Amino acid sequence: MHLPDIRAIVTGGVSGLGLAVAQHLVGNGGRVALLDVNDDKGAAAVAQLGADNAHYFRTDVTDEAGVIATVDAAHGFLGGLNAAISCAGILGSGRVLGRDGAMPLAQFQTTVMVNLIGSFNVAKAAAALMQHNTPGADGERGVIVNTASVAAYEGQIGQAAYSSGRPKRGGQGTCACSDSRTSWLACAIIGVSKMPGAIVQTRMPKRASSRAIGNVIAITPPLDAE
Repeated sequence: MHLPDIRAIVTGGVSGLGLAVAQHLVGNGGRVALLDVNDDKGAAAVAQLGADNAHYFRTDVTDEAGVIATVDAAHGFLGGLNAAISCAGILGSGRVLGRDGAMPLAQFQTTVMVNLIGSFNVAKAAAALMQHNTPGADGERGVIVNTASVAAYEGQIGQAAYSSGRPKRGGQGTCACSDSRTSWLACAIIGVSKMPGAIVQTRMPKRASSRAIGNVIAITPPLDAE
């Protein structure tokens, strides 16, 4: 698959890593649908990328019916869909047992719902449309990329919820890849668990309360797309 042919949905696409991905794709001739919940940043991202190249869709990745409808609308705007890239994520910082007591279960659930369940929700909705694509020269009909995290292996203090969610996207991608080998969907599923990302200095880690993360951020180059 060549970059000028990319028609992608990017979750978390209006800032940070997601916006950087969108900038790279559009800069190389692709088109993107930005799925996020920040309307102001969505408008700014579209203005930067160009209305012909990008469109913002306000999307809660944990809402199954909403995601299906959004992915279908994105397919219409893009004139097709052959890539789904999940960058949406939240921190949910907090210790299992802190000074103020145990972490509320709702906090853990919310973080896992966005970072793990949300990526699966988007992936399955995208795959449902990609299955109808005409296979390319290499036989693939689409690509699904789930960004993972080094926190799967070296989570910092106070990252119990985050480490249980976003990093597991990699394992989810690996399972989906195995499933696709015997599935008539014939989608190429790429799990990033094989190359978990380290900390990128965007707004999200800057808001982290963990002193350890703060120390790492101090020596981490910033990402322009914030």
